[in-house]
Formats: sequence, structure tokens, C-alpha cells
Amino acid sequence: MNYSDFFPYFNRHMVFKLNNGTEKSGVVLVKTISNIETDKYKTRYKLITTDNMVAWKKAEKENNQERVRRLEGEIDINDIVWAELLNY
Repeated sequence: MNYSDFFPYFNRHMVFKLNNGTEKSGVVLVKTISNIETDKYKTRYKLITTDNMVAWKKAEKENNQERVRRLEGEIDINDIVWAELLNY
């Protein structure tokens, strides 16, 4: 998917399939302006998988940036072939 196709899914809990057949679920975070300007790969975004969401939110609330970074992954939205929003 390109950015405009994927835009409705940013910052929302979803399930998605990659072009290699792998299915994942989680939240893809929108980048800040400073990240967009400095990133080498414009289509790569932070991913918090469903199984890490609660721990990530707790670490963020506690301002534990090291743990936040460890719980985040990365995803290239060009590798996503379909996505569906989850209601929870």
C-alpha cells in the first residue's frame, strides 16, 4: 500500500497481511514532521504489535523511553497488501 491508501489505518488497531503471506496485528504510528524529514526510508513506520500494546502504553506512561523503543518494531507499508480495522 502507498501512503494515501494506508492513511485511514494509521494510529488504529488493525490486522493486516504482508506480501510474503504473513498476517500481523497492531498499530502503525504516524511519524512526526522531524522524523519524515530525516528518515532514509520514507515508507517505514513504527509498529506496535498487539501483544506489545499494553506493555508499550505502560512504558510510555512511565516515560520509560528505553522500554518503549524495545517494544516497537518497524514495518514498510509498501509490503502491506490488505488491512482491516479491529473494533477493540
